Amino acid sequence: MTQPTIPVSHRKLDAGRIPGIAAIPDVCEIKLMFQFNTVPQFSKIHGSGASALTMSVALADQIFDALAAPWTTNIAGLVSTNYRFLGVSIRDMSLATNPEFFSTHASHDGVGAVAELPRDVASVLTENIAARGRGLKGRIYLSGWTVAADDANGQMATATRTALNALGTAWMGALPPLGLTPCVAKPARQEYIGVTGAHHEKRDAGHSPVTGYIVTDLKWDTQRRRDK
Repeated sequence: MTQPTIPVSHRKLDAGRIPGIAAIPDVCEIKLMFQFNTVPQFSKIHGSGASALTMSVALADQIFDALAAPWTTNIAGLVSTNYRFLGVSIRDMSLATNPEFFSTHASHDGVGAVAELPRDVASVLTENIAARGRGLKGRIYLSGWTVAADDANGQMATATRTALNALGTAWMGALPPLGLTPCVAKPARQEYIGVTGAHHEKRDAGHSPVTGYIVTDLKWDTQRRRDK
């Protein structure tokens, strides 16, 4: 009998990725929806505990309010008036066919009325977990920054990092009262050969608790544009 061929990764292909919408038991996907002028921008965070909740517009509104209030308190003054935190959508990832629910409350807008940094400049909150290894962290991209957030030497100002870490702490505390524990979602992966030739066994879908949303350094990053 012919043995099945194990897919091999290369620079432009992650051979372990299983195509299609990921299904992860007990995980709620929270899509953060922003807009810079007319350009949409998205990031995602996740929370475990979805199986005990009923996904709905009302829950999406609660989650948006819990995340948007500290966004406004901590960083809106460093963000352009052309930048808006539009809302969130939520989805129970237990089944790929589960519907997405969108918040309906009013957007939270930046109030920084000074010159904008280039529009692809982004900060990154790293989603840390109590484990080591490739693929065991998440990244939250936040954009819309003005020169007030920069140290005038091409790096993030220390005060900006402090504000972002305060935002990360607030977000960590915002989800548990709503029945969700911050986590990194880990989609199932198929058996594959990595770019270095290492063999990787298949991995079942799961999740790991987040220990913190933090900014690890003062370097600006670039947000990759996504249309969904």
